[in-house]
Amino acid sequence: MVVSGDDSYFFRAGMVLVMSCCCDAENCVLCADDFDRGDGTDIDTGSACGWTEQSGAWEILSNRLRSTSTGIATCDTTQPGTQANYILVKVRSDTAGDEAKTVFNFVDTNNYDYVGVIFSSTVGQLRIRSVSGGVDSSVKQTSADLNISLNTNHELIVCVGSGDVRAKLTAAVVTRIDTTSLGGVNNSSVGVASVTSSGNIEFDDWSYEKNGSILTGCNTCELEPEDNCDSCLSGESTTKYQVDISGIKNSPHCPKCDARWNGTVVFDWSSSVGDCSAFKDFPITLGTTCDPAAVGDTLILRMNIFSGAPTDTVQVTLSYFVGGARKHVVKWELTTAGGVDCMNLDQEPMPLVSDVDGASGCDVSESEVRITTLATP
Repeated sequence: MVVSGDDSYFFRAGMVLVMSCCCDAENCVLCADDFDRGDGTDIDTGSACGWTEQSGAWEILSNRLRSTSTGIATCDTTQPGTQANYILVKVRSDTAGDEAKTVFNFVDTNNYDYVGVIFSSTVGQLRIRSVSGGVDSSVKQTSADLNISLNTNHELIVCVGSGDVRAKLTAAVVTRIDTTSLGGVNNSSVGVASVTSSGNIEFDDWSYEKNGSILTGCNTCELEPEDNCDSCLSGESTTKYQVDISGIKNSPHCPKCDARWNGTVVFDWSSSVGDCSAFKDFPITLGTTCDPAAVGDTLILRMNIFSGAPTDTVQVTLSYFVGGARKHVVKWELTTAGGVDCMNLDQEPMPLVSDVDGASGCDVSESEVRITTLATP
């Protein structure tokens, strides 16, 4: 975990961002555009989304939306009265240094926020920024240098919540960044933008969707990596899994860890068809800190199953909310090559992956998690 100001980004090869599983409900999609229509400078006609060229020059070429100069095009379809947006699009360029953007909170060409992809095999970047008064100077988050190859489609996902923004880019590795210093604005527009010296930035397979906070079952912004598990559950009913946490010890700072943190929890997914994450919220009496807990503090245990080539992963995360703010405490994880058998999760001990900022005050160095399948569909 790298911390920069009030923001943070997570980077791990093979891991993926976000999202509830198997979101294929038609009512999640506000509009989609594959740009499969005749070549020409009219980018709006024939589109289910509708497009307005705010600046620059745009065209349809070879079934893609192409920017022939630096500019912005906004989607005419809006989601009035809500701050939550979820956008998927493929981006590509043939020139190093070009930047393809997904725009949100668009007011005018001088005021908007965006997630940008800078193309380069050595110093490519995924970044979240703001433009205010025509000045692009507010850096919200920037990834490490990446290999974002030229002449290749890269899938970009942007998830905008009421108080946070998440972005995922699939390039040579899967990269994810997020910030809590930005959020959605009601009735704002979304779109695409480009900064190009070549006039060859292209967009394809645009999808503008409802955030899961607006409609249950749609994709959501989460702080922990999750995926669509297309190779995992395949939409089948899940089962019951027993999660056993052991080996957490007391520390000089906390004499109550062993009793408060170790234990057994059963996750019942039998009523969640196609859902790859299960959650349990516990009252504060189960313990999150050694000090007396404040009213409203909540301990959350999460179980995830997600696919992230070349391995599939089972993950258990213990987190807590303090005064409404979410703190990541400790995570256990097991990755397996060749896929996870989601109907039979009798796994080897899942090793500790991280204990972020040691917030628990407990000794988790010898802890482990085991998952046992209790029943089959």
